[in-house]
Amino acid sequence: MTVTNKHPTHRDVTYIGKEDPFVDRNYGSNLDFVPGQSRTVPAALAARFLLHTDCFEESKGETEAAKAAAKLADDNAKKSEKQLKDELKAKEQEDTDAKLAEQQRLEDERRKREDAIFEQHNLIDGLKKAELLDFIKDNYKEVVDSKRTVPDLRAHAKSLVDAQGII
Repeated sequence: MTVTNKHPTHRDVTYIGKEDPFVDRNYGSNLDFVPGQSRTVPAALAARFLLHTDCFEESKGETEAAKAAAKLADDNAKKSEKQLKDELKAKEQEDTDAKLAEQQRLEDERRKREDAIFEQHNLIDGLKKAELLDFIKDNYKEVVDSKRTVPDLRAHAKSLVDAQGII
């Protein structure tokens, strides 16, 4: 952890890989990096990134954000270099936090959908033959042969839930 890191639960990592741009799909963060770019990420995610020593290293010294801040400091004499570095670091952190929050939101939605389908499957497991026939007819507008067995009807109802969702 660098001394400048204001988040004790975060670490600074630098992408040193060759892919440009690199997008993390292994750990679900969906963060994008260009070679040499540093980001402050949660410590658990940083630990995972740092396992890949060919692609990531712990940030040392001046990051890309600090380099960009130095360039802007020359262009803007009114602001101190420290203010610009802090602003760029804050913008970079906002970008990182926003992407991580969006990935978490998508994951939460996916889990809710899976939980709802799981609950529907449990409901189907408790239905009797006549109830299964009514469930399929009412929810999926499909008339099923009443001579089919209960396990077959359950499997069919579950496949409808999986394929068409909960109606």
